[in-house]
Amino acid sequence: MTPLQQHMIEDMTVRGLVPFTQRAYLRAVRDLAAYYQRSPDTLSTRDIQRYLYSRPISFIRHRGVRESLIIIARLADVIAFALQHFI
Repeated sequence: MTPLQQHMIEDMTVRGLVPFTQRAYLRAVRDLAAYYQRSPDTLSTRDIQRYLYSRPISFIRHRGVRESLIIIARLADVIAFALQHFI
């Protein structure tokens, strides 16, 4: 576990986030880091915007419009939360 992950977990625990939510947040940040192949604390706001806009159309079609909008909005929330609190 990286120091950033540990810090995120500690902070989310203090904030009262349940383990399921913590795993989702960690997964979202891990996916972001994997996309750029570098630590999320080195990413700019523009990098994150590009990541959000890069989500494939097939992802949206596969899940349906309503659900995909919820997923994208949630992902944006997760990334914004991580940037605000951990980076």
